[in-house]
Amino acid sequence: MFSLCFQVKVTFDRLALLALLDRNVTVWESGLSVFLAVLVGMLGALLMRRGFLEDALVFVFCFVVASCQYSLMKSVQPDAASPTHGHNRVVAFSRPVYFCLVAALVLLLDEAAPSLDATPHTIYGLGFSAAGLATGTRDTLLALLLAFPLIFSFGLLPQVIIARNLFFNYFLMIVLK
Repeated sequence: MFSLCFQVKVTFDRLALLALLDRNVTVWESGLSVFLAVLVGMLGALLMRRGFLEDALVFVFCFVVASCQYSLMKSVQPDAASPTHGHNRVVAFSRPVYFCLVAALVLLLDEAAPSLDATPHTIYGLGFSAAGLATGTRDTLLALLLAFPLIFSFGLLPQVIIARNLFFNYFLMIVLK
């Protein structure tokens, strides 16, 4: 009989493990972290299966998905968009929530584009169609998704959960502008 046995020795003590991972205080945080990690993985797999990305963009996209999932285990501190200083437990949820929102919009626009009206309309001499507009918006959102590491590094998006008012004010400012 051929058997392959090997041992892996983990040399972490309690303090090294605490420095590596954040500690979830409540069951709600743990459950939300697992749910968001699974949702990010499923949406990332759906986007890759649709074939939007090729060559080096697949690597960048995998990096974006991994950073969203890793932020659930270890929150990146300090966050440039954080209204509080020091360790903030809730900042870890912003990246996956934004990823899920943008990825869902990309998939929704991809499904809706073929059924939209493809007849061209002209406004001020500029021709466009509803299907072309949906496709262009989908591609722009996909580029935004690939730029997430830079966007979050500079703190260009507000936190979703801790500052709900800030998020909705920012969203309404963009929509109503």
